Amino acid sequence: MSYFFEEVFSFPESEHITTFPLIDSIVDIGKLHITTNTIVACDPLYDYDVDTPFIQKVPNGDFPVKLYYTNDDSWGYRIGFAVIRFSDMPAKTWQMAILEGENPKDLEVDEFFGYVVEAGMGCFRDEKAAQLYGQKINQLHQTNGKDFNHYDDYVEKEMEKQNEYDFLNLQPDSLLPHNVIMFSSGVGDGLYPSYFGFDEMGSVTCLITDFLLFSEEK
Repeated sequence: MSYFFEEVFSFPESEHITTFPLIDSIVDIGKLHITTNTIVACDPLYDYDVDTPFIQKVPNGDFPVKLYYTNDDSWGYRIGFAVIRFSDMPAKTWQMAILEGENPKDLEVDEFFGYVVEAGMGCFRDEKAAQLYGQKINQLHQTNGKDFNHYDDYVEKEMEKQNEYDFLNLQPDSLLPHNVIMFSSGVGDGLYPSYFGFDEMGSVTCLITDFLLFSEEK
């Protein structure tokens, strides 16, 4: 079975909008700082303290995160893909992003592993940033008491500083470069898969989370 993203990312990024009319725009939302060769993807509001990474190792460094928007007839202007680009090379092969203990061979046709969104957002972060973020939220809960609201009292206020409510590049500790990059999850809550793309030499070139909005049948 083939997926729309497999075709899109087999082309150079400069050709994506001109080649694929379903892609309305591509927005660069900052670089993810990686120091642990790992990626953790989850709903940062629902699973804020999750720090379990995908088993696939990635390079350390600072890598651009981009959002692929589609103008859906039913839902309007929404994020279809969230992407980390580790290189500019087109992807030639793909593997589902999985956690330790997950085996794609256990899945039925059209099934996938993914992360659950319960608060309308997804994110990318490395293992260290995930730990710092969990510590930050726990500290805020302890300091502010039971009335503290993770989104209203912290995340939304950080979004206000950046004057943007569709995504957020957040440093849990202002003294450290580790960051969490958050973004709206397509049309909201659900189960969303991620996939690693590899270039013709077998090196990882990208990681995408698919919010299941793009369809070749549209």
